[in-house]
Amino acid sequence: RDAQNRLLNRFTSGLLSGQSLESVLRDLGQGLIGFFGLARCEISTVMTERVGIVGDAEVQSGESFELELTSKLGPIGRMKLTPPASRGRLDHDEKAVVEAFAGQLALALESVQLRDEVKRVQLDAETSRLRATLFSGVTHDLKTPLSAITASVTSLLDGSGFTDKERYDHLETIKQEAEH
Repeated sequence: RDAQNRLLNRFTSGLLSGQSLESVLRDLGQGLIGFFGLARCEISTVMTERVGIVGDAEVQSGESFELELTSKLGPIGRMKLTPPASRGRLDHDEKAVVEAFAGQLALALESVQLRDEVKRVQLDAETSRLRATLFSGVTHDLKTPLSAITASVTSLLDGSGFTDKERYDHLETIKQEAEH
């Protein structure tokens, strides 16, 4: 039990420390190989590619024990433990311990998944805020010249008796604001 707790503690500490998920899963896989004397351990998640760790490449593999990692959100990964051929398969008590590890792993993975989702939502909100600010600035930059153009055109259409100089000034304003 002490070894189990140390391995679980090392796993959760790795997750909390900000290490990459692949690195934490690789460390867990190596810990499980050492703890159970396995030939191979594979862990795959919806957030990572398959992480496979081989204990002793020279050892023939026995019967694999495979578990689906599930959370409240649904399937989140798989874990496959393969003892050496000399042992054949995991016994009932070992399977119970593996299932406990799998439950803890699923909870931890769900937490990582939810944390990533929160970051994505925050990024989307910030992107929307920046887009709105940019749109507001562009709108303001368009309204000012359009207002000047509208005022000059309206004056020319409604007014009469402009001198050539005044008419030229209105047309020059329209030209400059359109270029702006």
